Order: sequence, then C-alpha cells, then structure tokens
Amino acid sequence: MNNLISDFHTKSALQTIEIAENFIKNLDDKNCLIILSGDLGAGKTYFTKGLFKGLGYKNFNEITSPTFDLVNSYQVDKLLVHHFDLYRIDSLTQEDSLWLQEFLNEDSLCIIEWGDKFNYLVNKKKFLIKISFINENERQIKIFTN
Repeated sequence: MNNLISDFHTKSALQTIEIAENFIKNLDDKNCLIILSGDLGAGKTYFTKGLFKGLGYKNFNEITSPTFDLVNSYQVDKLLVHHFDLYRIDSLTQEDSLWLQEFLNEDSLCIIEWGDKFNYLVNKKKFLIKISFINENERQIKIFTN
C-alpha cells in the first residue's frame, strides 16, 4: 500500500477520534479492511473509537482492544464490524490464517490493530493507517490505500 491519500497532525485524542469519524463517514463502501499501525500508545484504539463513532455506534467510547480475545464483533445497523488486535501474535499458523481469512472475506468492515505485521489476501479495499508520535499529545496520522 503505497498510495498516500491523507496526512494529518493531531494535538489530542479527541482530534484523532474526529479524523477517524470523518474518514469512515466519507467512505462509500464500508466493506473494507482498515489496518492500524503504530507504537504502543500511539492512538490506534482512539482511531478505532472514532470509526465506531462515525458509524453511529452510540457506545463508541466503550470500545477497547480485544487483546486477549483477538476479535470482537459488532452489528452496527446493517453493517457487521470485526475489530481485531494482533499485538500478541508474531506469526500466523495455517489454522490462524484460515480463521482470519474467513473473517476478512465476509461482507464486513474489518479493523485490525497491529495488523501491519501480516499480508492479507482479500477482495475488498484496504487502508493502512500509520499513527506516529510527534510528542506526548501530538500525532501524525497517514492514510494509505491500495
């Protein structure tokens, strides 16, 4: 994914949420894969909260990373949303790959925190969100697509 489509500089978690909210609202086809990349504490989960807010999910602030469960699934109106956290996974077994591919190829929005560790074969639009620290409160958010 080397096509940079957006580049933002945020000064707070609330701005990160707002950017994600606007991003998802402007997507015509929400049947896509969103891969979140960034160091621990960079704001991947805040970005995810913003995606849920943009989808109209009332309890978006209650969204947390499914670190131990690996995936949480939500029905948001007519859209199925899978939220993954692959922080604890360093490699995918064949069984893991099959399980993951099954989720990713459903008609759904898939959001993967720590997802940049792997390649995904999907028949849907992919976005890579790279979140980088500028300082304690500020972040750079770059959005790439295939």
